[in-house]
Amino acid sequence: MIKEIRELLGKDRVLVAYRWAPDQFLAAVMVADHVISSGGEAGFYAFADHRVDMSLVARLASESRRYDSLILLGPGWRGPEIDLLASNVLAPVAVIDNAYNRLPPRRPNVLYFNPSPRGDPRGVWPSITFLLGTILGEATSLLVASSIVALLGRRSIAVRAYQNSMAANGLSHIEDYGLVEECALRAAGLTASGNPGTMAGAALSVAEASHGDLCRALLDDALLATHAGILEAWLEEYEPARLVEGLADGDTLRMIVSRNSAFSLGSLAAAGGGGSWCLWDARRSSIIPLAREAFRSGLAGYAVHQGLVNYACVSGRGADEWARRAVESPM
Repeated sequence: MIKEIRELLGKDRVLVAYRWAPDQFLAAVMVADHVISSGGEAGFYAFADHRVDMSLVARLASESRRYDSLILLGPGWRGPEIDLLASNVLAPVAVIDNAYNRLPPRRPNVLYFNPSPRGDPRGVWPSITFLLGTILGEATSLLVASSIVALLGRRSIAVRAYQNSMAANGLSHIEDYGLVEECALRAAGLTASGNPGTMAGAALSVAEASHGDLCRALLDDALLATHAGILEAWLEEYEPARLVEGLADGDTLRMIVSRNSAFSLGSLAAAGGGGSWCLWDARRSSIIPLAREAFRSGLAGYAVHQGLVNYACVSGRGADEWARRAVESPM
C-alpha cells in the first residue's frame, strides 16, 4: 500500500485535505515539499473538526475536481465516513491516520494507511507527520520531531521516533529540544489563532522557501512568527494552569463545572468576569471547533491542543454568550 500511496503523492496535481491541528499542518508542509520538489502542483483544504457532514463532503468533492488525487491527513474519521466522501469524489483517495478505528473504509478508490487502528498505547506511531515521513522515506525529518513535540510537549523526549529524528540530524534529543519546540510553536500558533485559508497558504510558502530545511523555513516564515507571538501572549495572559492557581489563592476568578454529563471532563474559568473565558477539556470532539466559530464571528482568542488536553480562550463582546453555549453544547 505504501507504494500505491507514493504514486498518488507523485501525481501532477495533488489536493491535500487535513484537520485543523499542528501535526496535520506539519504533515501538509511535508506533502507540499514533496509535491513541489517532484515538479507537481499541490492544493490545500483544512477542515476544523472530526465530524463529517454533507456540506463538508460537497466542498471537498468540489475542490477535488481539478486534481488527480486526494490525500486526507489525520481526519480521525470512521470507515463509513471516509466511504461517504470517496463515493462523492472522482479522484482516488489516500487516507493517512493513526486514530482508533475499528471500521476501515471499504470503497475500492480508497487507500487507507493506519498502522494502529485499534490503538497505539506504546506510542509507536506518535504523529501523522511521522506516518507520512515513513511513507516518503523521511521519517527522520526534523518536521517529524516538531510534530511529536506539538502533540506531547516535553514527554516527546521519551519517544523513540523523536529521538531517532534528532539523532539523524546530529542533535541531542534533550539539549536541542528547544529548536524543534520553536518549530512546533510556529505550527501551534497558526492553528490556534489563524484560519484554514492562512494554513493552506503557509504550508505552500514554507515548502517553497525550505531549500531542504523545512524546520528552518518554519522559523523564518513571518506569518508563522506573528501567529506564534499571538499564541504566546494569550498563553501568558490566560494560561489555564495559572487561572486554576488563582482560584486556589482566592482570586477573583470563578470556576463553573458543567452539569452536562457529556462534558464532565470540561471546566470553565472566567478571568475576573471581564468577558474573557478559558475552557479546557480532554475529549476527542472538543471545544476547539466552537472557539474557531467564535473567531470567525470577530471574537479574539486562541484554541490549541497541548499534550492530551484541548484549550480555548475567547475574549470580547459576545464572549459571555459563547462561554454559556460552549458549556451547554452536547459535544
